[in-house]
Amino acid sequence: MNEQEILALSAQPYAAAVSILSQEKVVAGKTVPNRFVYQPMEACDCELDGTPTDLTLRKYLRFAEGGAGMIWMEAAPVTVEGKASPRQLMLTEKNIDAFAKMNDAIREAAVKSGNKVPIIIFQATHSGRQSKPNPVTVCSKATLEAVRPLSSEYIITDEEAARLPEAFYQTAKLMKKAGYDGYDMKSCHGYLMAEFASAYNREGLYGGAEFEKRWRLYLDCLKASKEGLTDEILTARLGVYDGYADGWATNPDLTPDLTEPKRLISIMAKDYGVKLLNVTLGNPYYFPHLNRPHRGKNLPESPVQGVKRFADITGELQRSQPDVDFVLSGLSYLGSAGADYAAKQIEAGVAAFAGFGRMTLAYPDLASDFMKTGKLNEKKCCITCSKCTELMRAGSISGCPIRDPLYTDIYRRDVLHKNV
Repeated sequence: MNEQEILALSAQPYAAAVSILSQEKVVAGKTVPNRFVYQPMEACDCELDGTPTDLTLRKYLRFAEGGAGMIWMEAAPVTVEGKASPRQLMLTEKNIDAFAKMNDAIREAAVKSGNKVPIIIFQATHSGRQSKPNPVTVCSKATLEAVRPLSSEYIITDEEAARLPEAFYQTAKLMKKAGYDGYDMKSCHGYLMAEFASAYNREGLYGGAEFEKRWRLYLDCLKASKEGLTDEILTARLGVYDGYADGWATNPDLTPDLTEPKRLISIMAKDYGVKLLNVTLGNPYYFPHLNRPHRGKNLPESPVQGVKRFADITGELQRSQPDVDFVLSGLSYLGSAGADYAAKQIEAGVAAFAGFGRMTLAYPDLASDFMKTGKLNEKKCCITCSKCTELMRAGSISGCPIRDPLYTDIYRRDVLHKNV
């Protein structure tokens, strides 16, 4: 399918799309009211202790009012050392009541808006190389060091790594008390857990040529997390293709090799009861075109190729593990054609859910609009300009300065450095 064929979907209404995307889906005993998944989008707008602010709550209330079937909340580190931003979301014993109140408010907002109650997923992480102020690495990575070199003093020791399962376990217990429906044991985008996947030149317990050693820590943390849960969904935002020379699941010619991802997913499903996976690709800090196809100059590939790669990889994994429900990502580039395209992929068995990321910041009521009218409003859609990411990289709070006036002046002040 070429770009013209994909974009033409918006001009050729697909009658069955509304029916498909409006369908309920039971996942691990919990009913997701529709197939729209609002992906984790970090905003860095919390208090310094990780407590959500009114601005944090505003975003999630808009998602609930906008008809999301599943709200996949932004990443929250399990240790202070693992924070990627001073104002990153972080759940602790001291602020658990604020999280519980936020979840109650999300559910209440959905009902008041005439929507069904969404499933709310908590995303647990350690930011690894992106931790601030002290980055933590797994091993020397030639491709990554070429852009941002970090010496061996930043490499996490086996002893330090071995303490992480307890941190994930404690966070899982807190998450349960805060009233979440599911727990995401995150491993993607070059953060700590994902970097272990390609730790081919690391010695010790957690690296080397053997698959079992490189994935030992992640599976230890997954097991610990599961022990902190009861009937909550255990899931993962899982990077399944790094796309660079010394990365994971990547052939010498940089094409995907899904041998190890399939093996890992099989273990997660069989041994840990994982029934839902949110697939992603690449590392946005180094190769953003892989995980968020976008418009821009001097891109290494057509954004449509990126959209197609998401569907090809997700579809192959979905077919290899039919008992797991997959979320299809990489849809925002398609704009008003995104929902139609996603519906056709779900009908074809590529995935069970349609995941929208940047689009939700620009167009929080996209799910409601589509289920009511059968189309998305072009004037509300994300234009994939990456200004939301520019805000975050500038150390500011993140949102959509194009569609959400609240962030327009913030962008002018913190990115363009203009008086407002």
